Amino acid sequence: ISPIFKGERSFGSQTQDPVLIDLFQRITASYTQKEENATAIMGYLLLLLDRSKKIGLLTESAPSPTAPIRKAIDYIQSHFNERILLSDMAASVGMNPKYFCSYFKKHTLSTPFTYLTMLRIRHAKTLLQEKQLSVLEVALSCGFDNVSFFIRQFKAATGLTPGQYRKTMLP
Repeated sequence: ISPIFKGERSFGSQTQDPVLIDLFQRITASYTQKEENATAIMGYLLLLLDRSKKIGLLTESAPSPTAPIRKAIDYIQSHFNERILLSDMAASVGMNPKYFCSYFKKHTLSTPFTYLTMLRIRHAKTLLQEKQLSVLEVALSCGFDNVSFFIRQFKAATGLTPGQYRKTMLP
């Protein structure tokens, strides 16, 4: 976002692009639904900036230092339900793991694994709204290989266990 404030990038015009509208809605929903999660919002903002650039609404006057971050986020989003190592994420952008971790945190204010966990939790919330899936099945579908760890992470992120969350979401 800082390149916009520094004048290195600017938005060209209004848009009716459904992808941009969806991203704006997701950012707003993440904030207004008491999910004031900086990691999720930052991810959406990066996707919004990337999409804006692709459709010509955002012009860039200098190379973007966040291009590797966008590529890493794309990789994480494509593989979140698999076992992902830091070395996998770093390799996806051609960096060594230690440098990648600090670079990712500098540009997203989150570690790669915090971002990955929050992405998995968001997906788990969707799956928990389906009665037929057990908590174990949800955990495995979201890339967690340990159901106890999944429950702890879910509760830390939402304040509820997956079972409690499911009860609040289902009629």
